[in-house]
Amino acid sequence: MIERPYPQWTIARVQHYLYAETDNLAATTELALLPTLGMEVKKVFQRRLATNEIENWHSRLEGLIKLEMRVVKIIVQSAAVKRFYLSRTDLGALPPFNVGAHVTVKLPNGLKCAYALCDSAIEGVYQIEVQRACDNQGGSQYMHEQVNIGDVLSVYEPVNEKE
Repeated sequence: MIERPYPQWTIARVQHYLYAETDNLAATTELALLPTLGMEVKKVFQRRLATNEIENWHSRLEGLIKLEMRVVKIIVQSAAVKRFYLSRTDLGALPPFNVGAHVTVKLPNGLKCAYALCDSAIEGVYQIEVQRACDNQGGSQYMHEQVNIGDVLSVYEPVNEKE
């Protein structure tokens, strides 16, 4: 059996204070001092206390270049999954990506959602599969119900996990 000396600090709760409720001084102070917390995460909380600044995590999800991309094809894989085919509106070359890469799509409703790129055998096209989720912020629902062939979306260049 594994001993949990701090059962109140579940992974989900730590992540909540890491990404969502970033301005909670009491939680930040406790997490900065928590002996069993991994050093990388602990340093984030310590840095917050020292500088009174919150990190911008969005840069980890977004590439540096934003591309305007047109939805050129949609395939319904199942009742819950659609595959979207995206091509640059200016027909320029797409930045390359490795297996495991993802793109962030900025939707017209203001949401930004990261989606894994599917292995694309079609040159000049990114493919993403979107599974409809009822308990998220609404990005997948928007993609399933509002996005149609011909629509233009802002897509950030791929972030390659193996770089």
